[in-house]
Amino acid sequence: NNEDAWSINARIRFENGRPGEFGAVYLDHYNGSPLRRMIDQGGMNEAGLMYDGLKVPSGALRQRTGATGTSWYAVIDQVMRTCSTVHEAKAQFSSCDLSALNGAMLFLTDRTGDYLIVEGDTLFTGNDATYAVSNFRPSTCKDFDAVPIPRYQKGRALLFAGADTSLAFCTAVMDSMRACRTKLGNGTIYTNIFDL
Repeated sequence: NNEDAWSINARIRFENGRPGEFGAVYLDHYNGSPLRRMIDQGGMNEAGLMYDGLKVPSGALRQRTGATGTSWYAVIDQVMRTCSTVHEAKAQFSSCDLSALNGAMLFLTDRTGDYLIVEGDTLFTGNDATYAVSNFRPSTCKDFDAVPIPRYQKGRALLFAGADTSLAFCTAVMDSMRACRTKLGNGTIYTNIFDL
């Protein structure tokens, strides 16, 4: 995961598990201003379930039936404390009102390689060793080769050429997908590589 944002302060926070729950490591930053409170941008629990959030274009959301007023932020906290797979996490998100994720999405993956995409109106799972996400809504994408994000396409090309789990390979993929922009130092402020 590359965390791309205009920010100068990042933090790693460890949370001990309560009895019967998982502990976790979280990564966060001020997201542009030290006057804002830090918000977890991603993390991994002891069971090997990880998540990260990404900005995506906002748009009209389809109505979901059975959604409660529970916020996605409260659900991700519960998921990290109690779930070990993306399928368990999906069950937690299924009844949650996800409309606050309009303009963002969550990506979760577990130690089996299964992944879960959580958008403002869509949940879907998969298991593809070359799957990558960036700042677009995968549920609305018809042709991943046509996504106009060069760093995304560079990372995909490396994955298709022969993915492995070595630190050197993972570092090369993340390096190819980093953001370097001149406006206000906006770019990749940290990269995390988790061994699930």
